[in-house]
Order: sequence, then C-alpha cells, then structure tokens
Amino acid sequence: MWMLKGINNKFQNKTTKIKKGLTLIEVLITLAIFAILAAAIAGMVMKSADINRKAEDKQKAMLIAQEIMEEIKAVSSEEIPLLANYNFKDFKIEKIDGKTDSFIITGNKEGFKVNGSIKPVEEYNYKVDEKDEFNFDLSVNVYEENNIGYMKLSSGDIIPIENNTISITSLNDVIEVSEKPFPQENKERSIRIDIEENVEGTYIIQAENKLQEALKLYIYKSGAENTQVSLENIGGLIKSYHNLFISNNQIDNSSRVYSLSIKVENEKGESYEISNYKSGIR
Repeated sequence: MWMLKGINNKFQNKTTKIKKGLTLIEVLITLAIFAILAAAIAGMVMKSADINRKAEDKQKAMLIAQEIMEEIKAVSSEEIPLLANYNFKDFKIEKIDGKTDSFIITGNKEGFKVNGSIKPVEEYNYKVDEKDEFNFDLSVNVYEENNIGYMKLSSGDIIPIENNTISITSLNDVIEVSEKPFPQENKERSIRIDIEENVEGTYIIQAENKLQEALKLYIYKSGAENTQVSLENIGGLIKSYHNLFISNNQIDNSSRVYSLSIKVENEKGESYEISNYKSGIR
C-alpha cells in the first residue's frame, strides 16, 4: 500500500510539472501573438497618421498655391511686364536673365517653399493684322440692353443672362449654354466669349467639362474696361484665356497670353503644383 501511494505521488508531481510547463508555453504564445498584433496595429496607426498628414499638407499647399495664383492674376493686364517691381508679402517675382517678359517666382509661406514661373505662350503671340484662325465650336457675344445682359450665340440664338451668370457645360456632342444644348461644330472643345464695350459690372462664367479633353474658353474684351469676368470651375479640365483684346475683328498685336505655374513644397519635399493662364499687354 505504501508503495502504491509513493507511485501515485510521483505521477501527480510529474503531471503538475507538465501542466505548469504547458501553461508557460501558452503564455509565451499569447505574448508572441499580442506582439505581432500590436506591431500590425501600430503600423496601421502610423500609416493612417502619415496619410492624414499628407492630406493636410496637400490641402494647405493647394490653398497657398491658389492664393498666390490669385494675387498674380489680380494684377492688371497692363502691369504684367512690370511684375518684378511689385512687392508681394510672401513671395517675389524676378525677371529671367535675358528675357524681357519671363519671370521666376520664389518665396516661403507658412513653412512651405514656393517656386514658379510666368512665361509667354508663343503660340498666342499675335502679329499686326493677323486674323483669328481658331476654329471655335461656339461663339458667345455678351451685351447689355437697358441694364439687362444677353448672350447672342453663333447659332443666332439670344439668351437672357440671369444673375450675371453664364453656365457652360461640355458634353460628348453638344455644348450646353444656360442648359440649352448646341452642337459642337468643329469638335475643338473651344468657345469664344466676346464682352461688348457697353457691358459693365461683374459676370461669372460657371464652366463644367465632362470629357477628358480640355475645354478651352477664350474671353475677349472690346474696350469693356469696366467689366470683370471671373471663372468658376464646376468640374473637369478647363483652360481659360482672359482679357484678350479685339480691334476691328482683328487681334491687337499688343496682347499676349502668359502661362502661370506655381509649385508649393513642404519640408519633406512633397509638392503640389497648379497652372493657369493670364493675358497681358506688352
């Protein structure tokens, strides 16, 4: 009997040790799984934080680029050649050596580095008495009668302008002006808008392009110095050429179009860039 008890005690001691050993292995496995999960979660959190930071930086850079672009575009067409004489708060404009009408933009705003350029677009540098050879899909003539604005289209249609707003939408086969469809004659995705001399005040062009190819808007003034025309991009790729001048149905040789490019970069070298166009007078 005594021998049986001894054997039982030894067996119980071994079983307890085995149980203790299994418990320790389970703890180690649990810790290993937790470490793996913690590392994965930490990586996800860090990646999410980095994505949020990049999104915030991009949004801030985009805002800075837009603000600088608007400051430059606010300069009158006549003053474009004199941009190097302007004192801007957060950036400066200098002439490129050897160029009379090309400029570089440098500066720093809210911790972001600003670079850019202003250069004439040679294909829109017209000579004296050169005819307008663009093949426009649609021409819109803006005029006023009794202080009411109207649009006369190349199709012959006359449309009243409500709230000084002209809406233009480019679709596959038609261009909608104030929600009225007109066929695209030349498939050039280009529209000419003429502002007559008697037009005053501020007009807004709301443009939307539902195609991949750029919609091009050429905005001409025939002595309408008291008229301001602003563009609202509702969506899609829009290229606009503002304040072009017409004289006796010919393009004045003193006008030209400038390409504006603004690049904003953060401390990590990540950048955001925008470009636009502005007309000027030499």
